Amino acid sequence: MEVINKDSVILRMAKKTKRLNVEALAKKAILNNKQDLIDLNTDMLRQGKNEDGNNEIYQSLDYAEYKKELPTYFAPYPTVDLYNTGDYQAKKILKIEGSNVSFPSTDTKNDDLTDRYGEGIEGLNPKSMELARDIVTPDFNKYLHELLR
Repeated sequence: MEVINKDSVILRMAKKTKRLNVEALAKKAILNNKQDLIDLNTDMLRQGKNEDGNNEIYQSLDYAEYKKELPTYFAPYPTVDLYNTGDYQAKKILKIEGSNVSFPSTDTKNDDLTDRYGEGIEGLNPKSMELARDIVTPDFNKYLHELLR
């Protein structure tokens, strides 16, 4: 007589956890929410913030005055918003390397802007990162639950 039921739910779940790949589940959840995450980055930039939460100030006050008059300028004056024609932000992509996520742009200005303003324009600030977790976590939990069923 078997004392332990080999078909118990707990034993089945334990077997499934051996093949659990948390990184793959996280990547799947991130990719499922790709556009929302890219939007967090571009919204952050439009507010004049980088991943540190800092604002860059326009070096040319004439250009800052010009930007202030545009209906597409939402950042606090004279903060850089990295938006002129919209091409740079429209071409943002999601890049996953290991456990790091970044948002470079395929626009030709990407290298120049990154050189000028730093790699912080490709990340998320703490507030945006918290929102990103709120977006991705439900899908991650759903995928984990499906795997463990």
